[in-house]
Amino acid sequence: MRSAACWIVRRRRRILALTLMLAAICGALIPGVRVNSDMTQYLPEDSQMRAGMRLMETEFPAEEDAYTVRAMFGGLSPEQRERRLEDLRALPQVTAVAYAPDSPDYNHGDWALYVLTTKYGYNTPEEAALERTLREELGATVANDDTSAPEIPLTVYVVAFGVILLILLLACDSYFEPLLFLVTIGVAVALNLGTNYFLGEISDVTAGVAAILQLALSMDYSIILMNRYRQELAVTDDRTEAMENALTASFGAIAGSGFTTIVGLLMLLFMSFQIGTDLGVVLAKGVAFSMLCVFTALPGLILLFHKAIEKTGYTTDEIKIALDAAGRSVKQVWTKVYLPCPYSWFERIRLEVTAFGGVIENTDFGADVSFDLLLPEAQAEPFLARVLDLSAGTIEGLTGDNVYRAYPL
Repeated sequence: MRSAACWIVRRRRRILALTLMLAAICGALIPGVRVNSDMTQYLPEDSQMRAGMRLMETEFPAEEDAYTVRAMFGGLSPEQRERRLEDLRALPQVTAVAYAPDSPDYNHGDWALYVLTTKYGYNTPEEAALERTLREELGATVANDDTSAPEIPLTVYVVAFGVILLILLLACDSYFEPLLFLVTIGVAVALNLGTNYFLGEISDVTAGVAAILQLALSMDYSIILMNRYRQELAVTDDRTEAMENALTASFGAIAGSGFTTIVGLLMLLFMSFQIGTDLGVVLAKGVAFSMLCVFTALPGLILLFHKAIEKTGYTTDEIKIALDAAGRSVKQVWTKVYLPCPYSWFERIRLEVTAFGGVIENTDFGADVSFDLLLPEAQAEPFLARVLDLSAGTIEGLTGDNVYRAYPL
């Protein structure tokens, strides 16, 4: 893996350019991906509904697919209802109209219901024009019998994106890092959605959720690589070498997580409802593309924009101030801990402090890094034992007084 990491980092500009070019090509293919909104096509072959549909096709082979639109009118007299029936039959998109003047199925008080049959599928321009005519020109209340999956509202995507962005801002040490992560996964999403063109067609359910699920399932790969890169920078000032080391060290964690996710998604192929096959293939492919982009495109982006990352860096103190201003804090007994360690352990100690629910009050940079920590009273000794064990007995800390105070969450 070391040789592969070196090859990727040394040729990062060409790899990044190639990746972006492929993403642009796949992006151009996305509008050409056929989306199937007929969920009955994914029914199991042995289901009763599938058997009934086959029987209908056998008994009525000449019947074309028919789509129905219901139009309800109010305040019509019996004579007006008959005239309205003729008006509806005259509409160019309509092949038949079902209405019985004496039936309670079509008449209720002042309301009259007409069931229009059209050969044009739901959400086609012709069917949309028919509904528009019924509403705007004839004043009807309109509903169609479309059984396809409902379209996901834009607000769902906006909220999901906002939550992911907030998590990234809390998980990163720079305001610029989330942008690089989103660009990387965005490229992977474009590759995934564009290559759906070669699958023939996908369901509207898959088309609606694939991008946001791919984003949520694979965003942590970028965070793992970036955190490892920061740890390597604490050891060497050579950014290229640090990235090579980071790629080598993080490959196992990212690949293990990614392949586990892919295998889990491919289990959807064993669903009797065949929408699982459609969804599983697309999402598994998306996670694979995300891993590929994290290993190839992200290293180039990080090294290309390293100055922007440094300029937009922030400290944990800024986050604490912001949370304190929001009035969110916890008041409890804390134990003061003094912990010196080599620079190479800087990031690892920070992670361990967070894992044990502690906070860093002060950091001194001298020959070694010295931390002034506050840990929950019950966690101080386990924390020091953990650090001592991780460092094979080379890093020892000292406990101080207990204090009772509020501290931002």
